[in-house]
Amino acid sequence: MLAGVLWLSGRRRFFASAELDPERIVAKRGGAARPTRAIRRRLDVTWAMREGCEVYMVAPRGRPPEATVLYLHG
Repeated sequence: MLAGVLWLSGRRRFFASAELDPERIVAKRGGAARPTRAIRRRLDVTWAMREGCEVYMVAPRGRPPEATVLYLHG
């Protein structure tokens, strides 16, 4: 199934390239990582500044969350 999705989306070429290093790609991106448009379509995303840091709260649409996850990058 995943192979079919990758083939239809054209992502297979991206993942198949031996010269692409995911860590290097992310490092070159620059700026803060933010929720993608696809995530914002599927989930309720709210944004706030806390102690000088960007904080994103993500919850399922139409029902209360079943768990809480605190993710700290670093």
